[in-house]
Amino acid sequence: MKFTDEHLQLRRTVHDFVEKEINPHVDAWEQAGAFPAHEVFKKAGKLGLLGVNKPEAYGGMGLDYSYQMVVTEELGTCRCGSIPMALGVQTDMATPALARWGSDGLRKEFLSPAIAGDMVASIAVSEASSKQPGRSSGWNWSARPTTRSRMSSALLSGTGSSRVGSS
Repeated sequence: MKFTDEHLQLRRTVHDFVEKEINPHVDAWEQAGAFPAHEVFKKAGKLGLLGVNKPEAYGGMGLDYSYQMVVTEELGTCRCGSIPMALGVQTDMATPALARWGSDGLRKEFLSPAIAGDMVASIAVSEASSKQPGRSSGWNWSARPTTRSRMSSALLSGTGSSRVGSS
C-alpha cells in the first residue's frame, strides 16, 4: 500500500502521543499495576485517535480503515501491550457495530462519548455452557435482548483505572 501525506501526518501524531503521553509513564504505571485509562483515552480522543474511521456526524474523522491501520501500527511503539490493546478494544471491538448499525439515538448516547474519550468501553464474553469456574466445556453462544441500562453499565464513565501488563 502506498501511504499518502495524510497517512504519514497521522502516523506522526500517534508517534508524538505515544512518546509524550504513554511511554514516559509506563514504568510507573507498571509498578502501580494500573494506568489512568480515562485520562489517556480523553487525550487520545482530543487528537481524534478514537474515531479515525468512525462517522464524522458522531465526532469521528470518517476516514477509511487504512488510516486506522496506521494508528494501530504506530501504537505498537508503546513500551507496554495493555494500553494499545485497551485503545484497540475501544476502536475495533466495542464501537464498530454501534457505528455501523446503531440507531441515531444510541450513536449519540454511546458512540460520540466513546470517540471523544469521555467513555471507556469494555467487551464481556462468557461461556454459558461452562460447568466449572475456569473450565470450559465448549462455546455455547446465546443471545438475549439487552436493555439500554445494561448497555450503559458496560460503558464505563467517570474516573478509574485499568490494569497494565507489559508486552
